[in-house]
Amino acid sequence: MFGIKKKNSASELPDFPSMGAPSMRDYQRTTLPPIEAPPQDEEQIHGLPSFPDSLMHKGFSQSMIKSAVEDEDQNLPELPEWDQKSEKTTVPVRPVRTVELEEWTPKTNSPQIQQNRPMDTDIRTPPPSSPKPSISQLQPSSKRPIFIKLDKFKEARDSLIKISEKLDQMDELLKMVKDLKSKENEEITSWEKDMENIKMRISFINKEIFENVY
Repeated sequence: MFGIKKKNSASELPDFPSMGAPSMRDYQRTTLPPIEAPPQDEEQIHGLPSFPDSLMHKGFSQSMIKSAVEDEDQNLPELPEWDQKSEKTTVPVRPVRTVELEEWTPKTNSPQIQQNRPMDTDIRTPPPSSPKPSISQLQPSSKRPIFIKLDKFKEARDSLIKISEKLDQMDELLKMVKDLKSKENEEITSWEKDMENIKMRISFINKEIFENVY
């Protein structure tokens, strides 16, 4: 089987031309006409421009270049002269402050040192007081309806009845006290009158009986 594949591959390749066939150079020499060169006239040929000679060959020396530079410097404006005195006067010098620091000493609990220390007073501003509501704001407006629960309404009514009863009792007690006081005053006045009468009688008896006897 391997021999058959080799025969088939050899039969498929194209045939190369033989060595005796004419080459491409021989074909061009026989078929193409010769190329004629154009006539070269001296007038039509334009040469490239020549560069100028260097400055040193034309006579420019180093001394001439220096003189040209000096002429340009002379044309420039003159700068004002710098004065050290004026600069010193214009720039103010700030004085240097020296601050002496006290030496650090450890804290002690001696009473003398505590007396020498200044008392730190903390001045605290009071907080801003909120504006108090006025009486008109506290009182409920009559236009608005008031809703109360029945239980609370009954309790309030009963408490009002009890308060009114106690007030009536207090009025009666005050009347009784006033009556008693008035009676006591009357009795006291009557006792005072009786005492005066008794004193008068005793004095009369002394005068009439005992003084006349002696």
